[in-house]
Amino acid sequence: MSDDAKLQKLDSQIRAIKKADRNADVTGLLRDALRNTEDQEEKLYILSRLASEYQLLGKLEAAEDAIKKQIDLAPDNPEAWLQLASHYYGLVHDLPKALSTVEVAVEKAAREGNFVRQAHAERIRIALEAKNYQVVENSLAKLIEYSPRPGSIDVELESDFLPRIPSSGVRSDLVENYKKLAHTK
Repeated sequence: MSDDAKLQKLDSQIRAIKKADRNADVTGLLRDALRNTEDQEEKLYILSRLASEYQLLGKLEAAEDAIKKQIDLAPDNPEAWLQLASHYYGLVHDLPKALSTVEVAVEKAAREGNFVRQAHAERIRIALEAKNYQVVENSLAKLIEYSPRPGSIDVELESDFLPRIPSSGVRSDLVENYKKLAHTK
C-alpha cells in the first residue's frame, strides 16, 4: 500500500469514528499508526494529527510533546514550529514562549520559502496580544514585499487581525498597503 493510500485509509477511519461520535478519542489509533510506520513524512503527518486530537481533548502536555516530536524529526520544518507557537499562544496562553517560538517559525519559513504568510500572520496575532507593535510593523512590511515562489506552500493574505491593530500603535501606511494587497476595507 502506498504512503498516500495508508494515510487516506487512516483519515477514513478517523472520519468514520468521528461521524459516529465527534468527541471520540482517536489518539490510540493515531499512536498505533505512528508505531507502524518508518516513513518520516507519515510520522510528521500523524504527529500533527495526534497533537490536534490531544488539543481537542484538553491534553495540552501530550499535544506539546507530539509537536516537539515533529520538530525533533524535522527541525527545519516551519509548519511544526508554527503549530507549537499557536499551541503556546491559543491554548497554553504563554506569550513569551509563543513569541520566541513564532520567531523560529518565521526564520524557518523564510529559509524554506514555505508557510511565510502563515508565520508572519501568527507573529502579528501574538505581537498584538503582547502589544509589541514594532514586531507587527515588521511583519506587515515583510508580508507586503513577499511574493510566494511557484510551488511554495502558502495561503492567501490573512486579515482577521486587522481590526485589532490600534491606529496609534502601528504605521497607518503599512496597514493601508496591507489592506489593499489583502483586498479588505
